[in-house]
Amino acid sequence: MKKNDPASTVPMRGCAACRARLPIAELVRFAHDGEGVVVDLDRRLGGRGVNVGPARRCLQQAIKRGAFQRGFRRPVPAESVRGLNDALGRAFLDRLVSFIESSRRSGGVVDVEGVDQVEPEELRTTLEASGGTLLGVPLPQVRATTARASTRIAWLARGVSEFTFDTAGGMERRPEALAPCAIVREGRTPSERE
Repeated sequence: MKKNDPASTVPMRGCAACRARLPIAELVRFAHDGEGVVVDLDRRLGGRGVNVGPARRCLQQAIKRGAFQRGFRRPVPAESVRGLNDALGRAFLDRLVSFIESSRRSGGVVDVEGVDQVEPEELRTTLEASGGTLLGVPLPQVRATTARASTRIAWLARGVSEFTFDTAGGMERRPEALAPCAIVREGRTPSERE
């Protein structure tokens, strides 16, 4: 990368499970709040953090390999990491709904009438697979009007589908999308993803 290349200024971090280097915005951060491990999607909690790819297999691998204990440099009780899959699914869902609400106020999304008009595609697929409601939360039908809103909504919708579909009332169909860590392992750069 050249010195003035915008891609060279993007902060990169490694997945604690598979060691893939990705832009920080594409990883999920976990923090330790003194009692246990908590999800920090907004990256605002203080202290040491552990970054994991937004894929169920990366989370399970990080737990299995002791990445949380190493990253926090302290013992982490087993019950603290046991419910992380469900907590992460709920965090992705809550953040998706709140991001859409704030984007609605700023003009980043507009409401649409039908599921076929929903954009980005990841949100449309999640809406179709869930029937419009997930874990008792209605998913908004919107179309992103800015690139920033579209990118963030797509990432959050992939996270929702990755971490909730097996536990959300027995849905049979889960949208399949390559997780960033899998893309890096296949030799494709993050810019070639889309």
